[in-house]
Amino acid sequence: MATLLQSVERLFADLPDAVRLTGRDGKLLYRNAAALTLPAEGFGHLCGGKGGKSSCPACLAVEVIDKGTFHRWHLAHSPSEDPGVQDYYEVTLCPIREQDGRVCAVLEILRDETANLGLQHYLINRSERQDSQLHRQSQESERLAHETDTLQSELGTLKDTQAEVLYRDRLSALGQVVAGLAHEMHTPLGAVLSSTDLIQSRLARLADGVDPQAVDERGRPLRDRLRALGESADVVSEGARRIHAVLRALLNFARLDEAPLKTVDLREGLDSTVKLLQYRMGDRIKLIRRYGDLRPLRCRPDALNQVFMNLLVNAVQSIPESGEITVETEAADDHAVVRIRDTGVGIPEDVAERIFDLGFTTRGKARGSGLGLALCRRIIDDHQGTIEVDSRPGEGAVFTIRLPFPGTGDGT
Repeated sequence: MATLLQSVERLFADLPDAVRLTGRDGKLLYRNAAALTLPAEGFGHLCGGKGGKSSCPACLAVEVIDKGTFHRWHLAHSPSEDPGVQDYYEVTLCPIREQDGRVCAVLEILRDETANLGLQHYLINRSERQDSQLHRQSQESERLAHETDTLQSELGTLKDTQAEVLYRDRLSALGQVVAGLAHEMHTPLGAVLSSTDLIQSRLARLADGVDPQAVDERGRPLRDRLRALGESADVVSEGARRIHAVLRALLNFARLDEAPLKTVDLREGLDSTVKLLQYRMGDRIKLIRRYGDLRPLRCRPDALNQVFMNLLVNAVQSIPESGEITVETEAADDHAVVRIRDTGVGIPEDVAERIFDLGFTTRGKARGSGLGLALCRRIIDDHQGTIEVDSRPGEGAVFTIRLPFPGTGDGT
């Protein structure tokens, strides 16, 4: 035993872990310097002497003596009365055998794992907190994504509603303006036409019945004077009739006296719209009509005329000096197709993708509202049709409208 104690002392004297050697009778045989900080009995009976506790050092030491088993585990120890303060130890119980194999002593090594286990607990807790935080952030991200989708959907609905309101307001305003013009102009225009007709007929009778040799107070032939007055009346009559033609074109454009849905020839709407814009084209823009066979289409003619007006106005504005505008119609794949081409400045690719967006304009807020093309698309959508643009800078633009004939697709 003395030799054993000397060997143990040489091996564990300077070990930083607490080392205790106890005999079969439980008496302390040796402890190194590190073990001096602990009670002489080490941790003793943590079970309170009742036995049966699997982590009780004293009970397990008896088992090592009796059975020669080896044990290693971790336990928590409170160095003070404060239960919130605990040290953690790795406890190792190893049997020491004599030459005949009989256990004569128990070597107990107590390694302070407070720092290591504390760090592990800290890292585990930190990882759990981070996982919890990431989970909350993930839930928050999902919530924000859902709210974003909802807001985008509501914004789209709001834009559609706004476009619908603007569309209805425009048509309503157009109808009021045209109705006002028609009311204010019809009566005086009718009076002018009636008066000029009367004057023309009376002058013609006077000219036929006057003596060819008769002269006026200035010595000019009276018949020539009457004929000059008749020609002046003809000029007034022609001017009045032109005003009446413009008024009829305006009424035809707005279709105020017709039902919202009507079966019409789209070419009539195109012609009336062109007539209203003729003064803006003048001699600098050549208009080309290429009308193909097109059977009547059930639609809202007032709304489609608004589309034609917007597209033709844009075409005129895109031509800075002189050029051409071509209006084409055809029937293709059970659809009425209308194309409006211009030789203007064209549309950049990045702009072409946005021209149908509500509020988008390239002319600035002072000159453009960004409503025209957005309303065009809304009107075409209402007719279950499509509107597309094909353009390159410097090469003009082509707007193509496709509207389904009755009985095809979802057309009206």
